Amino acid sequence: MEKKKREKRLLLTCVVPIRISAEKYQELSGLLEQSRCRSMSELLRKVIDNRKIIVENVDQASRLLLEELALIRKQIQAIGVNINQATRAIHVEKQPAQRAVLALEVVRLFQQADERISMLFTMMAKLSERW
Repeated sequence: MEKKKREKRLLLTCVVPIRISAEKYQELSGLLEQSRCRSMSELLRKVIDNRKIIVENVDQASRLLLEELALIRKQIQAIGVNINQATRAIHVEKQPAQRAVLALEVVRLFQQADERISMLFTMMAKLSERW
């Protein structure tokens, strides 16, 4: 019973039509795009109720850098999987010549991983300079 009373109180039943200038509308539209609000109505209700509006600033350069870091992370993970597969193949293989070929493959994969990790450290250095 208590829940139903509370729900009736929270229903948004009254409509308040307003007119604003084009400049103010553009300002509110920009705020809406940056906020977590899903609609202009939700944004305006928060403004009227003096509630906090959480605004997210997105730095495009940082976004690109983070995407590149995520790509390098995926590449390093894939190389790690390949190293594990090659190592298992070495342990299963009976022929010494084939084992040597697989060992050289593991060395090549470690070199690839080293290159990616060097790239990662370079990018982290650039990122730390910004902060």
